[in-house]
Formats: sequence, structure tokens, C-alpha cells
Amino acid sequence: MMSPLIWRCTTATDVGKRRKINEDALLERNQEGLWLVADGMGGHAAGDIASQAVVHACRQLSLEGTLIDRLDRLEDTLIDVNDQLRAYAEEHLQGRTMGTTALALMAWERWALCVWVGDSRLYRWRQDELSQISRDHSMWQEMRDGGADEKALSMEPQLKNVITRAVGGQLELFADVQLLQLESADRFLLCTDGLYNEVENEDIAGILSGGGVDEAGQRLMNHALQRGARDNVSLIVVEVL
Repeated sequence: MMSPLIWRCTTATDVGKRRKINEDALLERNQEGLWLVADGMGGHAAGDIASQAVVHACRQLSLEGTLIDRLDRLEDTLIDVNDQLRAYAEEHLQGRTMGTTALALMAWERWALCVWVGDSRLYRWRQDELSQISRDHSMWQEMRDGGADEKALSMEPQLKNVITRAVGGQLELFADVQLLQLESADRFLLCTDGLYNEVENEDIAGILSGGGVDEAGQRLMNHALQRGARDNVSLIVVEVL
């Protein structure tokens, strides 16, 4: 019987070059196999509250039991936060929309789940190939999935910023889930759009391909900052040992 895998990780977040407030939030429970990024929206205070609410709730999340047990509790937690944010917005923000993306990687033995709402992303580097595991919950992605041609999509780049799902954004919350089998030397990148909007996939692949995870995380952050960092930038790099 194969022994369970272990992990190491690094995290980084920065307000960026144009924003005054960092509405991103990160959670790292490396020894227990849970990592999460959240990108808040709704303006000053509201975005902070939304992303931190997800992180706070998931920090308290029990990670006992199997991967499916953990998934059930994580989904219930996101639904609870969704309800709390909607109630808060109604009471304190005159019903103005507030919400946050949430993207989690949950690992157990030799398996992992990617669970996400919104357009924060999970990438995997494996055997010299970079793959995007999550699919953005955005208007642009929905048009593409619906068969819109590349010319039409190229004329509507702003639709990438129109999020179709967010924690706090809808009456009922539905997260997408993907099961992954882990292999030794896999590297995962969890990040908000402030990173991938500045750093091309080719550069992400090149950075993840070598050096330690701390170096990779710092190089990714530096790349985003050097390219203008128009938004908050947050990332977690996880390596399977």
C-alpha cells in the first residue's frame, strides 16, 4: 500500500500598484491539506469583509474524516458564508452587492479536490506541462463555452471581469468541484486574477518548472508587480513531495 503524500507551500499577497485596499485573503493549512484564495468585491470594506469571512470560516473547518467528508463540510461552510454576506449587505449596505471568489484545494492521502466559485484559478504543473484545472465563472467564459467565436470574444474582453458566481452574490450558491489524483513533484498554483491577468501562462510555466516553492512564489509575485499589478495579487504555490 502506497503511503500518503505530504506537501510544502508558500503564500504571497500584495495590494498591487493601483489599489489602496487589499481585498484578497489567503488560507494555508498545509499540514492538514487545505489551501484557499479569496478575492473580495464590493468596494472598500465590503470586499475585505467578504474575503475575510470565507477565510475565517474555513480556518475553523473540521478536516476530520475522508475527502468526501471534508468536501461536504466545506460546501456547507461556503453556503453559510453566502447567507451571512447577503444578510450583512441587506442590513449595512442597502442591499448593494458584496461578495468574494473562493478557490480551495483540499488534499487527502493521494487525492485532492479543487472547489471553486468565481474566477480565482488553480493551475497544475506536471511533467513539463501547465494545465488550468478550474474554469472561470465569468460571462466571457460562459460565452466561450456556449460557442461564441474567437473574433466576437476578442471584442468583449471586459466580460472576463463580469463574474457569474460569487460567495454572497446569489441567493443559492453552487460551487464547482473537480477530483484530482496527486503525483509526486506535482506543483499547484492557486491565484487571484490579479496574478494571471499580468503573468502569461508561458511565464507561469517557466517559473513553476524550477527552483523551490518559495522562490517560485516570489518570482511570480515580482513578475506581476513589474507588469503593473493593476489589481491585488495573491498566490499560493503547493508542491507534492
